[in-house]
Amino acid sequence: FFKQKTAYEIKECDWSSDVCSSDLLFRFEFSAGGHFSPGDVAADSRLQAVAPFCNGKVTVEASVVPVEYYEMNTITRDLRAVRDKDGKGRAGGDINFSTNIQLLSDRTGLPDVSLEIALRTASGTRLGAERYTDAPGYHMDVSFGKRVLMDAKSVAALRTYGLLGFYSYQTYDLRHLQNDCFLFGVGLDVTRGKIHWANQLGGYYGYQHNGDQPLVFRSSLTLQGSKTDFIFRIQIGLHDFEYRSAHIGISRKLTLRDAKRKKDN
Repeated sequence: FFKQKTAYEIKECDWSSDVCSSDLLFRFEFSAGGHFSPGDVAADSRLQAVAPFCNGKVTVEASVVPVEYYEMNTITRDLRAVRDKDGKGRAGGDINFSTNIQLLSDRTGLPDVSLEIALRTASGTRLGAERYTDAPGYHMDVSFGKRVLMDAKSVAALRTYGLLGFYSYQTYDLRHLQNDCFLFGVGLDVTRGKIHWANQLGGYYGYQHNGDQPLVFRSSLTLQGSKTDFIFRIQIGLHDFEYRSAHIGISRKLTLRDAKRKKDN
């Protein structure tokens, strides 16, 4: 399963940044794009919802790939022992839930620190086609970072951050029914005005050595608006991950000011 794009997704998050603005009530994101590798091409969409609590110090998040269309060539189909005769089809992804808790923020001489606990449910489909595993997993991680450069007017900012954690998931290997992995990542974000550019290097390191040590590079460009953000993302597999991906998305925000304005009207 480890050579597939969708069986074990590599963690992605806003490492070490503020969990959420204290003005935010709800955020919803939709994105669509494709994944490309020798012998396997897929197009999918992704939904994500984020709700903050405690003045933005805690967030609850849910995400899912509602549909994926895939096509494998005969060589890839046979290597994976896929049960789809033609190597083509449609699949639905796992539903993921997570909670992020801000532990430290804006302390002089200390990095911002947050804790995340996440669960992947056994809800994916097309196990026989080796798209999703229909098996649970979870991870816990601590992220830390600091804004290291900012101009006097706060128009431009540079932020570095890192992440360390533990990732575990169920397998179908009767000798090793669970894989326990070291989770890691580093990143560099640049913000200037309404443009946000994020660059991340991340992955995990399992002990089975059967392709369970993926490493990927991600880069995303976000044009931020008062209510709507527009996002473009790319991902490149560097080790144990043969896919290159590109997605575009839109993120819609509901703030306290919006809710108050609607109430007044």
